[in-house]
This record gives sequence, C-alpha cells and structure tokens, in this order.
Amino acid sequence: MVEVVAIVEADELENKISKRLEWLTVKRLFFFTLVLSAIIYSQFQIFKQPIRGDRANWEYFAQVIARGGMPYRDVVNIKSPLSAYIGAAAIVATRPFGLRDIYAVRFAFILLGIITTGLIFLAAFAYFNSRATALLAAIIFLAFDSFIVANSAGIQPKTPMILFGVAALLCIRRDRPFAAGAFSMLSALSWQPGLLFLGAAGLAFSRYLTSWRDLKIVKLIAGAALPLALVLAHLWTGGAVKDFYLWTVDFNFNVYAPGELKPLSRFEGYLGRMWRTYYRSDRAFLALTIIGFFLWTGLEVREAIKNGRRRLLDRAPYHAAAISFLVYFFFCTINVQGSADSFPFLPFIAFFSAFILVLALKLAVKLALRLGRLAPYPIAVQSAGLVLLFLVVFVMGVGDSFKYRRKSLLLQQQEAEVKEITSHLEPGDKIFVHGPTEILVLAHLPNASKYFFLDRGKDLYLSKVEEGGFDGWFEKLKAERPKIVGMTRLRKVAHKKDFNQWLEAEYVEHKGKNFTYYLRRDAAAQSAQ
Repeated sequence: MVEVVAIVEADELENKISKRLEWLTVKRLFFFTLVLSAIIYSQFQIFKQPIRGDRANWEYFAQVIARGGMPYRDVVNIKSPLSAYIGAAAIVATRPFGLRDIYAVRFAFILLGIITTGLIFLAAFAYFNSRATALLAAIIFLAFDSFIVANSAGIQPKTPMILFGVAALLCIRRDRPFAAGAFSMLSALSWQPGLLFLGAAGLAFSRYLTSWRDLKIVKLIAGAALPLALVLAHLWTGGAVKDFYLWTVDFNFNVYAPGELKPLSRFEGYLGRMWRTYYRSDRAFLALTIIGFFLWTGLEVREAIKNGRRRLLDRAPYHAAAISFLVYFFFCTINVQGSADSFPFLPFIAFFSAFILVLALKLAVKLALRLGRLAPYPIAVQSAGLVLLFLVVFVMGVGDSFKYRRKSLLLQQQEAEVKEITSHLEPGDKIFVHGPTEILVLAHLPNASKYFFLDRGKDLYLSKVEEGGFDGWFEKLKAERPKIVGMTRLRKVAHKKDFNQWLEAEYVEHKGKNFTYYLRRDAAAQSAQ
C-alpha cells in the first residue's frame, strides 16, 4: 500500500519522462484525441445507419422545432428539451446547403461525441494529474461502440448530458463555479439526471457544506440559473412553461418513476444482462473500474485519516467525479430502462479503469527494475511499457471499429418503405403515428397529434393535461380522420384496447418488411379499384 501511495503522489520516472517529452503538451494531446475520435467515428457508416426507436422520437421532436413548433405545446416528450434544440439548430443551420435533416442531426451529434472524447481526456488529466492516464481514458471511452453507433444514427440525449457534465467536472477542478453551474444545468436540460453534476459541484465548492463566505455557491447557482432562464423564457413566449413542468417534472416524479421502480435484486440482474448484451467485449473495463474506484477511494480515506478533517474538506473538488459516479449508480438502482441509460457510466469507467491500468503498469515497471538488469534504463522501460499498454488497449478496445459493417436493416430500406406508405397521401390528408415515428421523420410530415408515444402511464396522465382526459383527446383524434395510422409499442399503454378497436373498425392493416401501417377503409377500397 505504501508503494501505491508513493506512485500516486509523486512518480519520479513519469516526471523525467515528461521532461523528455515536453513537446507532448496537454493541448497537443487534446487535439490528438479529437482527431483519433473523428477517425473512429468515420468508420460507423453514418449514411447507412437506420433511424429507430427513441432516436426517431427525438428527431421528430427536432423537426417540429425546426418548423417553428414549440416543445411541449406542439410536441411532447417527458425528457428535457436541449437535445431537440441542438438537433433543430443543426437542421436550420444546414438547410441553406441542402443537407437532409437526418444527416444534419447525425453530423451534429457525431461532433458532440468527438468533443466529449476530448473533454474526457482533459477531465481525466485534471483529476489524476497524469497525461498517460488521461490519454488512456480517452482511448477506453472510444472502445464503447454502442455509444458511437447511437451518435452516428441520430439524436442521443445522453450525449450532451455527458458532454456538459464532464465539462462541469472539469470546471470544478479548475475552480470556476459560474461555468460549472452553467454546464451542470445544460447537462440537466439535456436529460434531467444531469442535475447530479450540480449537486456534486455544490458539495465541492462548499467544501462539503462547510464553506460559504467565498460566495462560490452563489456563483454556482447564478451559472445554473442562466441557461434555465433562457429556456424558460423561450417556452414562455409560446405559452409552454406549464406543459414543460407537467411533462418533465410532475409526470416523471409522480407517475413514471413510481411505475418503473425496480427492486435492487432486479437491478443487479438487469445491469448484468445489459453489460453482457451491449458491452460483451468491454466487460474487462467494468471489472477494472470497480478495482480502480475502490482503490482510489481507499487512498482518499487513508489521506483523510492521516491528515485530518481539514485535508478531507480541501480535497472536496477532487472528489466530484467519484461522487457523480456514485449518485448516478444509485439513480440507476431506482430507474434504468435500456442500454442508453448505461452511457453516463462510460466516462467514469474510462477514468477509473485508466487509473488502475496505469498504476498497475508503474508498479510492474518498478518491480522489473528491481529484479532485472534493466535498472540503468528506467525511462526507456516505463516509456516502452506505456506505449505497449496504449497499443494493447487500442487494438483490443478500438480495433473492431475498423471492421464495422452494417448488414441488417439499412436507412435506404426504411426510406423505400416509407415512400410506399406515404404514396397513399394526398394534399390535406393526415397521418397519425404512435410508436413508429421513423415514418414521420423520413417523410417530413407532422403528426395529427402532439402525442406520438403514450406508454408507461402517459395516456392516463392525459386526464391532467387534456380536457376530457384520454377519452376527450381520443375523440378529437378520431374526428381528424387520419388517412394513415402507424401503431406500434402498445404493450405498456393502458388504453391499447381502445386503439386496437378503433383500428379494427375503421382501418385495413398493411404489413411491410419494416413497418406495419393502417389505411382508412374508404381509402383502401378506393385504392383497390
């Protein structure tokens, strides 16, 4: 343990290597991580990735905003809206150049993913004070193909949540409370759990709620208030503040969270299945993270015992990354839905697995120097060890990216089928989609209702936001007489029987290879003639 502490506190070899390699500055390595990240992202076939599930929901959200619609008034999602605003901004900014909406959004989120990798490098350096650890953390982060694919295929709200959250952690270490508050709120406006970074920043700048006179907490709160005020001001201009609160706060707190609450035993099994399914080749990093986190925690506890309470309080900003990791872990024990919910873990997995790998290498080098004949060449031995470590992690973690080929469902196949579906529509005809929002996105069509997904209690919650509740809203929808209906993902919809009876009575089912849709009976009869 003493040997480990000595290496963590002051590594003479690394200092000597740093002097020999002064040209490898943090700034140069930061740009290197950006370039490497861009190369990796370029392997994932942006023009072939299909649009599916939640990414389609978010892209439709962005299209509505880009057409001048107002979030929560004209289109409803239960997550905070910043990801949709980013997508809408990309659509509007590239429209004069003729770039399709779907590609504009993908390029924007690929750029966010690349920047996130660079911030992982900077934050790892800030917290571990090691360029080797920082560079390795960035490489490990690039090993998670599922995150890269998600950004290559459309809007992923966890990406800006992570980006702004890591930026907040970086600002904490650089003692910039206003910026930390602003980035923390931007993270929460991307996805509500991003508020955890604001909480971690509050503990850091207040030295665990013991220091107030320097007004850093005031600056933190002021920074957080700025982006929130801007978003609320925009929603207020469209009369959508109340709906924003109801769907993103009240619904989640009173309906969604209680309904999706899982016992700890189920969480453990779910987490295990998720890692085996989506991170099969990366599970070693999870094991290393657990070891690295507990070792790092043990070192911090030892430091606090040795040097007293004052030392612990002074180290509060250094603890922000670990606190954020723990808070998100406990959040997931309460509510975790799918593979995308694992994405906010990835920066911390990169941090702590890189920390333990570099530490293990240094220990191995010191042992080899003591036992072998290489003592006269310590710098060469450690440099070679670091290069070998980088190569092994890169080849084992990132190497498969260069073999990626999309063989199943392709975007072009989806587009061909959507073109056939929308061929039934004439000017003035309406379409209603519940579930397969891919149809709306690829056809650039507005939905007949602002609700496009009413699962997990949303249809019951209409009693609070719609006159007449679900029944009143449903009657208005039927009065619109949409010519085409796309209806899927009804398993967790309380009123699925009502939807099915409506479809059976008034529509004819058409099954395609990728989409099932329903054509109104009179239109189907006319088409058959």
